[in-house]
Amino acid sequence: MNEIGKGRTRSGARSSVRRRGRQGGFTLIEIIVASALTALTFTAGAMLFEAATVNSKRSSMLVDLNLGTPTMENFYGLTQGTISAYVSPHSGRGVFAEEMRERFNEDLAGSVAVFCLGRNSVNTVRPTTIPYPATPIRLDTPEAFRLHLASEFPQAGTIFVPYRVVPTTTNGTIFIMGPSASSDELLVRAIYEIDLVVHGDPAGTYASVRRYVGTSLTNYYDVFYPSNTGALFQPLFVSFERETRAAVSEGVAIDRFKKAKNYPFYFIWWPDPEAVTLEQLATVTYPASDPREAYGHMGGRTSFMFAVPLFPVH
Repeated sequence: MNEIGKGRTRSGARSSVRRRGRQGGFTLIEIIVASALTALTFTAGAMLFEAATVNSKRSSMLVDLNLGTPTMENFYGLTQGTISAYVSPHSGRGVFAEEMRERFNEDLAGSVAVFCLGRNSVNTVRPTTIPYPATPIRLDTPEAFRLHLASEFPQAGTIFVPYRVVPTTTNGTIFIMGPSASSDELLVRAIYEIDLVVHGDPAGTYASVRRYVGTSLTNYYDVFYPSNTGALFQPLFVSFERETRAAVSEGVAIDRFKKAKNYPFYFIWWPDPEAVTLEQLATVTYPASDPREAYGHMGGRTSFMFAVPLFPVH
């Protein structure tokens, strides 16, 4: 269907070693090789100990943040207010982010629709299914989905902010919809959430990207950007509409995003743990009629940028 509601060993090679008898002792070559291996082992151990000792003194690599118990419980299901986070740039958190990217692409491959919603507060609406009325409705834009979600889960109306093409919110939620076997409900395959929390002491922004199935947290990555403001990393996504919508003029700010030839799509950005900062690295300007005027400043700020169709499966 094109729119929701419009239609419904490693193989191991075994090596054989031939034994030969000999009369005790070791050859000179064996002694030399054994000595060399022993020296290498001790050298490697010394290097690891030195690295551990040096890094243990770099307390700035790991900071304790007080996000508050409600936020920690909402994000991670933890009944505590603080969390220890690595400071960017951090390649270890980058590995977690790569795993999230792979999981995201897997979810997209098995989805029928993607809806990106903006918000400024934490999200408490994470259903696995959403009721769908007997009289079909068209859910062909993020706003149409937001309105339907709020009709079924009233709290969603206070969490998610209406937007057209470019949200101005700090945080975002991505609903990935899967194929449903029932005509009276929509299946939510996974929910991804991007939150940027400004922190006072130490000063900076805590970035968290998480995946949920229902209320269960399945994957996440996080990182702390010192002396950065989360508002600098916006928008988290933009929505391009069908070119045919240009038949109705709605002003330059909206009409410039009517570029999709066949199916609407998004550009999505996630914070990069291996980036030094969330801030814009260079000043870029575009004319007001160019959609890049709204998001061109996001270029080069993260390696986690996605082009995602609103309806991945047709």
